[in-house]
Amino acid sequence: MASRSPSMRTESTSTVETVQGTHSFKITDYRLHKELSTDKCFCSAIFAVGGHNWCIRYYSEGQDPRSDFVSIFLQLTDLSYDLRRLLESEEEADVTFKVKGEVFRAHKILLAVRSPVFKADKTVEGMDPIVFKSLLHFIYTDTFPVMEDLDSDEKEDMVKHLLVAADTYGMERMKLICEGILCKRIDVESVAYTLALAAQHHCIKLKNACIEFIISRNRMDAVLASQGYEYLKRACPDVAVELWEKAAKSFMKRSGPNNI
Repeated sequence: MASRSPSMRTESTSTVETVQGTHSFKITDYRLHKELSTDKCFCSAIFAVGGHNWCIRYYSEGQDPRSDFVSIFLQLTDLSYDLRRLLESEEEADVTFKVKGEVFRAHKILLAVRSPVFKADKTVEGMDPIVFKSLLHFIYTDTFPVMEDLDSDEKEDMVKHLLVAADTYGMERMKLICEGILCKRIDVESVAYTLALAAQHHCIKLKNACIEFIISRNRMDAVLASQGYEYLKRACPDVAVELWEKAAKSFMKRSGPNNI
């Protein structure tokens, strides 16, 4: 008869050390900040607690642009700060991009982790250097680039270019941020162009926001007279048909069956 093996008992202890710290983050001229901030995110200065660097991130419209809430995060910045410094210094960079004559150096492993397209392909085509630089900034820091030196129209154009880049390289969070920004910048002159952009890059929320803007408040005639609508018909004829169908349904709903 085989003898029983002696039972073994082990144990371990998880010890949590707590530290306390206080940082006061005051946003002055809040309305002006909100107008200038592209992704509605305000960041505090970096402060140290417990041997680590932190910052407070406040999103006036929520981190997810699809939500209706504000968001407040306590972010450990050691890594994002180091990655930003790594991008700027180009230290140990092992891949080079030449974008319309301008050279950018980056790190293959970071690109592969952040973008499934970069993981498979290391080429860049049809992108302006300033857009590619902003894309790299987001890849390394997960924050939207600051655009304080651009006017309102330039900011909108940049966001549209970044949306295209985000869709091209599989950067879904960046794409959502761009989509949320553009949803709040719709006007009669540009809405048809934006609708075409949304359709071409599979932005459902932005597409629906554009259609709702057009068919509400009797804007249809003004949009039809715009150059953007002519472009929409050529580039996305199926979306133009969808627009007319939804406009007809909206008209019938407002008029009622007895007034048709």
